Amino acid sequence: MKTSSSGIRVALMAMILLGAISRVAGLGAQSLWLDEAHSAQVALRGWPSLMSTARTYFGGLFYYAQLHLWASWLGASEFALRLPSALASLLIIPLLYQLGRRIASPRAALVAALLVTCSPLDLWYAQEARMYALAAFLGVLCAYGYVRYRQTSAWGFALCYVLSGLAGLYTLYSFAFLLVALGAHWALTLAGSAREAKPRSSTPAWLTWIAAHGLLLAGFAPWWPVLWGHLRLVAEDMGRWQALASLVRISGPIGLSGSLLVLLIGVGAALLALLSGRGRRWLARAAQRVLRPGVVLWWSSSAYLALALVAGWHPISSVRQVTILTPFACLAVALALDRWRRRRAAVLALLLLVAVASAGYARATVQKEQWREVAQRMAAQERPGDAVLLHAFYTEPAFSFYYAGHMKVWRFARPEDETRLMQVAQAHERVWLVLSHDAFEDPQRLVERWWDARATLAQEVTLTGIRVRLYETR
Repeated sequence: MKTSSSGIRVALMAMILLGAISRVAGLGAQSLWLDEAHSAQVALRGWPSLMSTARTYFGGLFYYAQLHLWASWLGASEFALRLPSALASLLIIPLLYQLGRRIASPRAALVAALLVTCSPLDLWYAQEARMYALAAFLGVLCAYGYVRYRQTSAWGFALCYVLSGLAGLYTLYSFAFLLVALGAHWALTLAGSAREAKPRSSTPAWLTWIAAHGLLLAGFAPWWPVLWGHLRLVAEDMGRWQALASLVRISGPIGLSGSLLVLLIGVGAALLALLSGRGRRWLARAAQRVLRPGVVLWWSSSAYLALALVAGWHPISSVRQVTILTPFACLAVALALDRWRRRRAAVLALLLLVAVASAGYARATVQKEQWREVAQRMAAQERPGDAVLLHAFYTEPAFSFYYAGHMKVWRFARPEDETRLMQVAQAHERVWLVLSHDAFEDPQRLVERWWDARATLAQEVTLTGIRVRLYETR
C-alpha cells in the first residue's frame, strides 16, 4: 500500500510538471488577440475606471481585478498577462485529483488528472489572457468545498464553497450552471436522505443549505442590475433566443425586483410541492437512482457535452462559456473508465472523451490574431499625414496595445456612413484600412468597395485574422 501511494504521488508530480511545461512554454509567443486586448485594456486602468468599465463587459469583474494586481507587479507583456491563466489551469490538476479521490478512488482520480493535464481545450485557455481558466479552477475548488463539507460537516469547507462560488459568479456568468448542479444535488440528497448518513453537525441540514445559497445570492446582489442589463442586450441582439426575449418583455413592466419576487415565489411553491408526502417519496427514489457522484457529473456536464460536440465540426466561441465544466467531464470519463466492464459507461466515456478532444483540437488549431505584427509593419511604413481606419470600432484596444506610431486612428462603426468615409479620404493622402471581423460587421464588403471605387490600392497585407489595405487618395 505504501509503494502504491508513493507511485501515485510520483505520477501526480510528473503530471504537474508536464502541465507546467505545456502551459508555460510559448506563453508570450503569439500576440494578444481581440478579447485578450480587451482584458488588458480593462485591467491596466485605475481601480475606479476598472470598476466602471467592467460593468460594460459581460462579467469578469473578479478576473479583471486580479489581472490588475498581476500586471502592476509583473508588467503588461503577453507573458505576464497570460501567466495567471496558466497558473490557474495548472492548479486544477492536483485539485481535481483530490476531488476525484474523495468521490471515487485514487486510480480514477489519477486518470482524471491525466486527462485534464493533456486536454487541448484546457491548454488553449491556459495560454489566453481571459477568465476561462480561472473560472474552471474556481469551479473545481467550489465542488471540492461542497464534497468535503458533505463528508465532514466542517464549516471551513462550506465557506470554501460559498467564497469560490461568489468568485466564480463574478468571473463568468455561466458559473451559475455549476452552482445550480451542486445546489440541486445538495437539496435533493437532503430531501431524499434515506440513504445518506446524517451529518455530525448540530446545525439543521436545510438551514445550512439555505444559509450557503442565501450568502451566494446576497453576495452577487450588487451585480444583479448589471446582469439584467446584459441579458436584455443578449435578448435584443439575438432574436433566436425567443424564450429569453419573451421573459424580458414579460418582466419589463414589473421591473427587476418584481421579477425576482415572482421567481422566488415560484421556487418556494416548487419546494413546498416537493416536500409534500408524494414529493418526498419521489425525491427518495430519485436520490437512489440519479444522485450518485458519477451520475451527477454526467448530467452537470451535459451543457458542455452538447456544445463540445458541435464545436468538433464547426468551432464556435460559445464553447468557451462552458470550459468551466471541462475538468468535470474529465472526471466523469475517469469514473466510467474505472468501471470499464459496464458497457454503457464505457460508451459514454468514449463519447465524452471524443467531445473533449474534438473541441480542444478545434480551438488549439486556431492561431491567434496577429495584431502585434500588423501594428509593427504599419509603424515601420507610415508617412507623415497617413491615417488608420479601423473597420470594426471594437478592434481599437488590440491595435492600440501594439501600435507605437504617430498616425491618426479613426474608429468606424457603420458601413453605410459615407459622410465619415469621405471625411477620412479628404483629410489624408494615404489611408490604412484595417479589416478584422468584417464577416460580421460588413459581410457585403461595402466599405472595401467604397474605397476601391474612390482610391488607388497601393498595398494589401493578409495576416491571421486581419487584412490591411493601403489606399492612396491623391
